[in-house]
Amino acid sequence: MRKLSVAFPQMSADFFNLLTERIAKTRMTSRRLEYAVNHVIDTFTYRQLTIADILNTDIKCRLLSYAEMCNEAIRNGTSTDRYAPVFLERSEKPAWVLKTDKSRYNIPDRL
Repeated sequence: MRKLSVAFPQMSADFFNLLTERIAKTRMTSRRLEYAVNHVIDTFTYRQLTIADILNTDIKCRLLSYAEMCNEAIRNGTSTDRYAPVFLERSEKPAWVLKTDKSRYNIPDRL
């Protein structure tokens, strides 16, 4: 909330209290919240910030197993080269995401 209050000083304390409440109710993780806040700070161009501007920035993309990735590539008539591996926490096997999503959402190689 500190970053947002600095970036948007015209917003009231009540706004940030309500935003905090909504974030808790939607169970947004700290990592997803950090992404959403940074995205809004980097891209927001309107005068008045809304709670939806933060909550709707919560980007989700599909993580696929290796088999799912192969099946999707075959079904779409594309190559598996369109996908990139992403390692989740302690998993030894990667999940797979579209390279375009990985780039667009700045997804790190290890989550």
